[in-house]
Amino acid sequence: MPLFIFLSGAVYSLAKQSRLDELAYKKFKRLLIPYFLCGLFFMLPIKRIFGFYNSSDFSSIIKSFILGTGEQGHLWFLPTLFWNFIIFYLINTIIKDKSSFALLLISLIFQKYYNVYIKIDIFCLSTSINYIFYFTCGYCFELWRKKIEAFLDKKIIYVFLFSIILSILLNIKYNFLNGYDNLFYNFIIIYFISYKLSKTKFANSNIINAIEKYSMSIYLFHDPLQYIILYIFFKKNLLNNEVMIFFYSICRIVGTILLSILIKKIIDYVITKAKDKNFI
Repeated sequence: MPLFIFLSGAVYSLAKQSRLDELAYKKFKRLLIPYFLCGLFFMLPIKRIFGFYNSSDFSSIIKSFILGTGEQGHLWFLPTLFWNFIIFYLINTIIKDKSSFALLLISLIFQKYYNVYIKIDIFCLSTSINYIFYFTCGYCFELWRKKIEAFLDKKIIYVFLFSIILSILLNIKYNFLNGYDNLFYNFIIIYFISYKLSKTKFANSNIINAIEKYSMSIYLFHDPLQYIILYIFFKKNLLNNEVMIFFYSICRIVGTILLSILIKKIIDYVITKAKDKNFI
């Protein structure tokens, strides 16, 4: 998930900067309203119906979900990202020196020591703090992106990749990056692959365009759909041969994506009809 936080910071760097109240209102609509609607009317009911929760403690699960103190499933990312936008805005506003180094340093200190000394937790705030450095890295990365891409276009990139591999080998033995090495390498490798793919026709293919258009819907709906698939296959004891295991894997990957897109289309259709009849 740090990679997605990183990407959010990069996208935020491209956006027009607004006032804090405008940012909070915009992100509340974009992130927290889907959190509550999808959680209360889709994720939690599905998990209850298909046996993930017991009826005896379901009311307390709903309460903890609303307060952000307990079960959030895959939707934990939404309030986490909401707070990252707010916290970074405050850091970026308070720091007079707008250099990338200052932003990265303050964010890293904040992430490392907030939950050690301050420990104030309001609706997933403490969890969100654990990702503010990655958000800031994404923001700063976008500021440097043109220089990085110019670097990637040169043959020296192969020397750079060799140095990364060498660092990995050294770090396996000496652990000098203290746990941040995997994130660092993943960011570099994924960006390198993405950058190269962006130069091909695949970047504008129908598959990529569909994923981009429905990415939020896929994120919101795919995880609860997994529980339905799990329930059906295990309840009916269908995983009894290699063909069914392969089909099960396809259902969990491709099937949940297609169903998520279908649900979004149905919701859009219902909303359009309701607006036409002045129900909304």
